[in-house]
Amino acid sequence: MPPPAAFQGSRKKPEIHPKVEALVLLFEAKGIHAARSGREVMEALAAVTADSTASGVETLGRELEANMHALIEAMPAYAPPSNVMQRIQFELDQAKSRQLAVADLRAAIAQAAASYKEWSEQARARIAAYAAALIPAGATIFTFTLSETVLRALREARKRGLVFKVVLTESRPNNDGLSTARSLAEIGVEVELGIDAGAGELVRRADLMIIGAEAILS
Repeated sequence: MPPPAAFQGSRKKPEIHPKVEALVLLFEAKGIHAARSGREVMEALAAVTADSTASGVETLGRELEANMHALIEAMPAYAPPSNVMQRIQFELDQAKSRQLAVADLRAAIAQAAASYKEWSEQARARIAAYAAALIPAGATIFTFTLSETVLRALREARKRGLVFKVVLTESRPNNDGLSTARSLAEIGVEVELGIDAGAGELVRRADLMIIGAEAILS
């Protein structure tokens, strides 16, 4: 996405919303992952829209584009937040082409945010149920890093009474694997942690591998 028009000429640069600023810091610290970041970006952009004092679609559009640009500069190539921003841009383009009032744009984005939240929750629940059904009793599972989707699936399997073991790596430099290990240990799952260089050996000892993906490409 090119720099928004608000950065050109003598126009006053729109302010970056505090929720967007907090997300930028999280992205820069690699403290947020793909699925969650989609929900967080949608929530932040909905807040930009709701809190804006703009009296017209063009002005609100410049504010949204400035905030999206700040996010794009900081975040990795995650699919969920990118899809969210495309949805916001679509609503903005529709409002401009149809010459809607700013109140209509606010309502459209609020509805988009509510729909996304509901869809995300339902999707994660379906994935967890499907993945949990693939895990046989007594299995050894390999995973790595921290995926909230994978973690939810393993929690669902444990909730169903399955007993299994998880082997995983530290996942440096952020040690995300340690966070996954702690979360699993808290619900009574046997966990074995290894160094990243030992992933090949751990995989050979596992019955199946379950991992998350930041994006799916052809």
